[in-house]
Amino acid sequence: MTGDSMNDNFEKNGGDLNIGLAHMMAHELKSPLSVIEGYLYILKKKSRADDFNPQDLQVILDRCTARLEQMRHVIDDLVALDCADRSRDETLRTDVAKVALDCVEQIQETADKSRVKISFDVSPAEVAATPGELSMIISNLLCNAVKYNRPEGKVSLTVKPEDNSVLLEVGDDGLGIAPENISKIFKPLWREKTPAKRDIPGTGVGLSIVEKMVKILGGVISVTSTQNEGTMFRIVLPKAAGCNGIKESN
Repeated sequence: MTGDSMNDNFEKNGGDLNIGLAHMMAHELKSPLSVIEGYLYILKKKSRADDFNPQDLQVILDRCTARLEQMRHVIDDLVALDCADRSRDETLRTDVAKVALDCVEQIQETADKSRVKISFDVSPAEVAATPGELSMIISNLLCNAVKYNRPEGKVSLTVKPEDNSVLLEVGDDGLGIAPENISKIFKPLWREKTPAKRDIPGTGVGLSIVEKMVKILGGVISVTSTQNEGTMFRIVLPKAAGCNGIKESN
């Protein structure tokens, strides 16, 4: 199912996100399940493990693992979107820089495999949010910056305290976004349909999560992009009230 067709389903159902997600989830989970089912059938036909060439067996196991990982990402995105709708702890203060560095560590292996370099310039800055809420924002943006990049590409991450706010920027020099599509990227289930991005896996939910969580935290998000040159997401979040220093959060 393409980004356009998933968004068409969303529009046809009167903008009902739950129905749209149900359509998307059914398709996104059905495809890898079918692949795994096919490989399990092959394994079942072979009565003994020694009927397989070890290399062939490893290929089957690797492909099944990859499909399971694809399913996990779909489920993680749906859970995150649901969590963004729920009540949150207004009293907890969290250092954005600390969460940002944790997110870099989590995505580093993927970036290394893709030959994408991540650089960061972060300073301690507290906002009224939980680590999980901030991670939803930063992880999704970093993931996209790596995924929609090119070998030897670069990703930058900035966290900078300002007078009454905290600036968070995630930029890349990757594939960029077509000018006519920039206004669409935060729509639930929408994905850009270009030859360069057509085969890149994704659910079209990540940026919806980012925008929704930024709004919940009282912030604003903006994006600038040039096709084939890169993209910059800029988020401004209100600094935690009465914040004179950084208090570690668990």
